[in-house]
Amino acid sequence: MMDPDELSLVEDILRSQVGRSARMRPYDRTLNSPMNFVLERAEKQLGAAFTVYWVENAAPEVFCLEGFSEPVAVFSTRYIELWADFRGLLTSKTFAPDLLEGLFEQLSLRLIAELSLAKDDPDFAASAFIKSLMVKRGITKLANSVLSLEAEPLSSAYMACWFYGLCHELGHIKAHDKDLVRQTFGDDFIRDKVGTILDEVFDSPALREEALELARAKPDSFILGADVLRSEGMADIFATSVLFASTVEIMHRPSEASPAGEERLDFDLLSFVWEMGLSLGIIGLHDRCRRISQVACTPSPTHRDKLDVLLHLVAVNTRLLMVRWYLQMAGSHYAFGESATALEQEKLSAAIDSVMEHLEASFRTAERGLNRAFEFSIDRLRRPVFFQLAGEWRQALIESGREIALEVVEVKQFCERARSLGRWSDAFDVMESVVSNPAKPMQMTFSSGEVRGFSCPWVEAPDGTNHPFGLDTAHGHLIFVFEMGGNEEVEKIYSEVSASLLPAGHQLTSVVIAAKTLDQVRDAIALRLPLNEQFEVVIEGTPQFDLYISQLADGSIWSIGTSRLT
Repeated sequence: MMDPDELSLVEDILRSQVGRSARMRPYDRTLNSPMNFVLERAEKQLGAAFTVYWVENAAPEVFCLEGFSEPVAVFSTRYIELWADFRGLLTSKTFAPDLLEGLFEQLSLRLIAELSLAKDDPDFAASAFIKSLMVKRGITKLANSVLSLEAEPLSSAYMACWFYGLCHELGHIKAHDKDLVRQTFGDDFIRDKVGTILDEVFDSPALREEALELARAKPDSFILGADVLRSEGMADIFATSVLFASTVEIMHRPSEASPAGEERLDFDLLSFVWEMGLSLGIIGLHDRCRRISQVACTPSPTHRDKLDVLLHLVAVNTRLLMVRWYLQMAGSHYAFGESATALEQEKLSAAIDSVMEHLEASFRTAERGLNRAFEFSIDRLRRPVFFQLAGEWRQALIESGREIALEVVEVKQFCERARSLGRWSDAFDVMESVVSNPAKPMQMTFSSGEVRGFSCPWVEAPDGTNHPFGLDTAHGHLIFVFEMGGNEEVEKIYSEVSASLLPAGHQLTSVVIAAKTLDQVRDAIALRLPLNEQFEVVIEGTPQFDLYISQLADGSIWSIGTSRLT
C-alpha cells in the first residue's frame, strides 16, 4: 500500500502524461465489481500487488509505471470506448464490405488523431481527425460510451472489452512462467514461424531477408526478435489466463455474491476463444495506430520505425500462435479435465481453428481500412496541408445541406481533449469555427501572443503530390520561409521568380505555419518532406536568411565556395 507522499508523486507524474483536465482517481478496491474480481486474480497470478488509476477524458492508452513501492497501472476509459468501437465493426453483420472498410479507415484515423494529440504535431492530429470526418461522410456508426458498456451483461465479450488491455499491461510487470514459455517457444521455433508468416503477408524476398536478419541480430529490441515476441506473447497469455479464470468464475458465482441487478450470460468455451482472438487483434490494431502516429509526428523517423509499422501484423500473427497454444491447453482442461482423449483434443483443436479462420476473415477488412489510414498518415507528399483539407471539409458541409449536429459534438470533444493535453493549435480554432458556421470563410487567427505566423512557398504537382518549394544551391537544398508581417516585397519577388522555375503543370502556392519557436517551423517543414531528405530551412529574421537572400539576389548562391554561416 502506497503512503500519501508516494501517491502524490505518482499523481504528479500521471498528470503530466494524461493532461490537466483528465479526471483520475485510484480505483476503489473495496467495491464488489467485475474489475476488482479480475484484479484480485491478476495479483494472485503475479504474486505482486499493484495500484490501478481510473482515468477519464484522457488519451486512449493503457500503460504501467514502475519504480515505486508497487507498480501503477493506468486504465483509460477512452481506451475501452474505442476498443468497443473496433469490436463492434469486427463483429458487424450490417454493413457491406466496402462500407465496412471505410468505417475501419474512419475509426483508425480517429484513433491515430487522438494518439497524435500527445505528440508535438497537433496540426497532423487535426488533419487526421478531419480526414476521419470525410471518409464515408454521412455514415457514422454511433460510438460506444462507458455508461453503455457498463450496462452490458457479464459475458466473455464484456470481460475481454473491459480488461484484456489492462491485463496485458499487467503481464509485463513480472516474468511469470518464463521458462515454460521459452521451452515451448524457442528461438528456432519463433524464427521459423516468423519466416512463414512473412511469406504469407508479403511478396518480397528482400524484406523477408532484412526482417529475419534483424530478428537474429537484435532479438531483444527488434519487433520480430524472439525475446520481444516472447515478452509480448507472455503478456498475451497472462491476459488470456486471468480472463479465462475470472470469466468462468464470475459467470458461475452464486447470485447472492453478485451486485444487485447484475445480468450474466452462460459461459461458452468457443465464445471465449473468439473473444480472445478478437482481443489480440484489437490490441494489435491499436498498437499499429500508435506506431503510425509516432512515425507521422516525428520529423525524421528512422528506417526501423517505419519497418516496425510495416512488420507489426507479422508480430501479432506470431503472438496469436502462442495464445492459440494456451487456449488449446486451458480449453482442454476446462472441457475434459486431466484425462482428455486424443479424439477430444483433436475435436477441440478443429473447433479452435474454425474460430481463428472466421477471425481472419473479419480482420482482412479491418486491415484494408487501416492501410488506407496508414497511407494518408505516412505519405507526406500526397497528404493535403491542413488548410486545404479543412477547406474541402468545409465545402462538403456546405454542399451536404444536412444537419451536422453529430459532427459538432465530435469536433468539440476532440478539441476538448486537445485542450486537456495542452496541445492547442490554431488549427483547432479553425475546426471549431467551421463546424459552428460552415458558411463563414476560414481564417487562421493566432489566438496566442506566443504564436507567430510564417509563410512557406509550396509546390502542387499534377500527380497530386505537394511539398515545400526549395532551391538546390551551393549550400545544399534550401527552403526559404517568410514571417507574416515581414518584408512582403521580398516574399513577393521570391515567389514570382520561384514560380517561373517550376515545370509545366506545377503550381506555386503558399502555406501558413503557426509556431512558437523557429525549431517548430523547421519540424513542420521536415514533416512534409520525403523521409531522409537533406535540407536546410532558412527563416526570415535570422542571419542565415539575410545572407542567403542577398546571395540569391546577386547570383553567388549557386557558386561553389560561397561563404556561409555555420
